[in-house]
Amino acid sequence: SDGCSSDLRSPCRHNPPMPQTKKGIFFASAALLFWSTSSATTVWTGDQIGPWQFLGLSTLIAGLAQIFLYRRLRMPYKKILLPPPKLLALILTTFVLYMLVYTLALVLATKPQKVGVNLANFLWPTLTIVFAVFLVPGSKMSPRLLLALILALAGVLLANLQGLQELLNAPPPS
Repeated sequence: SDGCSSDLRSPCRHNPPMPQTKKGIFFASAALLFWSTSSATTVWTGDQIGPWQFLGLSTLIAGLAQIFLYRRLRMPYKKILLPPPKLLALILTTFVLYMLVYTLALVLATKPQKVGVNLANFLWPTLTIVFAVFLVPGSKMSPRLLLALILALAGVLLANLQGLQELLNAPPPS
């Protein structure tokens, strides 16, 4: 044996564990890379195989990958497949609905509308902060946060004005 365990949490003498801060930066960078390519790959793949086939295939791959990774961390199947009821009811439902609606909007939109749909999606970080102020205990709106939200919303709307106009004024698909 080379002294390395298959357990991702145990250190290996050949590959010392990555410091926690570097792990966070690494995974945040990977998430940013994947997220930045998600709309282009969604549109391309959806156009190739169809929206429902894409949704089914992508959720199957994501679910299997998640089960595999959780099992590598030695999480029991019961914990993986049966999350707490509050998590399942609220968070997972809204996230799955978001992915269904966003993916269908991207795949079913006309070419000019695709840009508008993708640009409108950039409102979610700003709206996440707005909802957090009202839904997260202990959060409150401060004048500084309100100013930041107004500037962020204005920036998103200004940057996406043409795309949003195309989305709203495009003729319906025939």
